[in-house]
Amino acid sequence: MSPVHARLWGALALASALLAAACSEDGASPVGVELLPGGILAGGVQALALTEFARALDYEIFPSDRADSERLVTAHDWPEEPGFESRALFQFSFEAFDSLPVEVEVVEAQLRLTYSPTPAVPVTFTVHRLTSEWDEEAATWERRLLGASWSEPGGDFDPEPLAEITIGPDQPDSVRIDFPLDLIADWRSGAVENHGVILLQQTPGETVDFVSRGLEGTNRNGPLLDVELEFPGPGAAATILAIDDVFIVDDEAALESDGGLVVSGAEPVRRIFLDPDIDAIPDGVTIAAARLVLTIDEARVPGDTLTVVARQVLSEFVGEKTVLSSVTPATVLGAAVLPPGAASGDTLSFESPSLTRLVREWIRDPDSRLGVALTLFDERSAFGGVRFFGPDAPADVRPRIRLLYIPPSDPGLGEGGP
Repeated sequence: MSPVHARLWGALALASALLAAACSEDGASPVGVELLPGGILAGGVQALALTEFARALDYEIFPSDRADSERLVTAHDWPEEPGFESRALFQFSFEAFDSLPVEVEVVEAQLRLTYSPTPAVPVTFTVHRLTSEWDEEAATWERRLLGASWSEPGGDFDPEPLAEITIGPDQPDSVRIDFPLDLIADWRSGAVENHGVILLQQTPGETVDFVSRGLEGTNRNGPLLDVELEFPGPGAAATILAIDDVFIVDDEAALESDGGLVVSGAEPVRRIFLDPDIDAIPDGVTIAAARLVLTIDEARVPGDTLTVVARQVLSEFVGEKTVLSSVTPATVLGAAVLPPGAASGDTLSFESPSLTRLVREWIRDPDSRLGVALTLFDERSAFGGVRFFGPDAPADVRPRIRLLYIPPSDPGLGEGGP
């Protein structure tokens, strides 16, 4: 093995340990490049931190994909004041009954809801009739349709409950509720407009995940009505699956940007876009490892943990319509878990072979640099978020990409061999 190759392989063998040392939070240069510690292995490996960004911002996305969620999340004052409110909406169609003789009646009806996991303590809900039209692709805490708001945030519904239920640790994973027959008759006749029902959690400090109808609307564990029909002859049973369902969320303690960079889930869903300036990377170097590091300004983690993922940007930045890479082990640029005790000054680091390869590609082809995005792993139904210090923060807490690189080989090394 030539001296050049020996030097290269020795440097790469130490890359992981050196990156950990180089990524110690010792501050960052105000000019955007920090050499740490310099001259490792007599100049064989260098480390620098990029702290300048062509663009660094957070942005809100339209949370329509909650309609594709496998969960209908409910919560009430969770985990504490001012906490989350989350309500589940679902609707059933009776169009299939239109072809039946008018004398066919619904003589029994039960609403079935499935949930997982089973709550550790009893949780009580009330079921209410919705009084305004809504759409699962558009409904939020404030809005029922595109361009139309609820008359009151949180949904328009009859305050008189249709039913009250309690689920708890001693029950199975589903509950059945007797559903009012007179309401079904009114919906069928058109005497009352059928906008479905809303589930209001009354027990504070808990969250419950009900099973939704699913992306294709065929999940039989989602909300359904089991009805018994009385014909002039023998009776018959029918199962009616929900045609629409979604959950709407209000986070009264939502994080604000306030000069920082916010990533959050539920409502509002916020993502971070970072476009690093790579001009400070010396020409001709070999990138051995890359790590994206951000410092927490404020975190809100109401559950056990939140997972933040770094994703490659695949299109020009166009706000909520920006195309990002999928979230799979092979495509994410890194992931970091945010525990409930996360505090200001803590750092999150994102690193992977994919991130290192991406930086190499940016150096090889600068036009390919479209940026990096940070999102929550499950932003459709994950509550809470984190605000990081932004690029205008003090130098030691700015976002930075720390690199280990190997300078160009000295052409004089390895010459004069036997």
